[in-house]
Order: sequence, then structure tokens, then C-alpha cells
Amino acid sequence: MTKEEKKQMCEGMLWEEGYLSVERHLDDGWRHGNYVTEVFQRESDSTYWRAFYQVTGDGEYNGLREGDVEIEQVRPETVTKTITETIYHKI
Repeated sequence: MTKEEKKQMCEGMLWEEGYLSVERHLDDGWRHGNYVTEVFQRESDSTYWRAFYQVTGDGEYNGLREGDVEIEQVRPETVTKTITETIYHKI
């Protein structure tokens, strides 16, 4: 990915133009704010992209806005869980 492609992708993700945020996790382990992991779905081809970046607590610095972000293509994974209940009846 070229620097210009990355910049355009970041802008689309930041302003949700052509990208829909489908999942977001915050980790407060960074002393100045949060580490953010966010997954976006690109509307043009329904591909999924994960962005890793940092955001300060006051919002002054946002890695996605500044282009200081790691972006990778990911694919969704469907997990099916089976719930088994045991019901006891009085005899």
C-alpha cells in the first residue's frame, strides 16, 4: 500500500466515508490515552480492514487522523456456540 493509498484509507475510516466501523476495542495501557483496534468494512467491495492506532485522552492526538496507523486486511470469522441446558424436574 502506498503512502497516498494509506492516507485516503485513513480519511475514509475517520470520517466513515465508504467505511463502516463494525468493531472497536480500547486498551488503556498507553499512559497518554488509549490503544485502539478498530475493524472497518469497506462498502465498495465488502472487505474488512483492521486499524491499530493511538488516541490521547483529550483527543488532541489521533493516530488515525495523523496517518500514524497500522492497517491490515482481515476476514470475518463466524463462531457458532451451542448452549446445552440441563433441566431437573422434581419426581
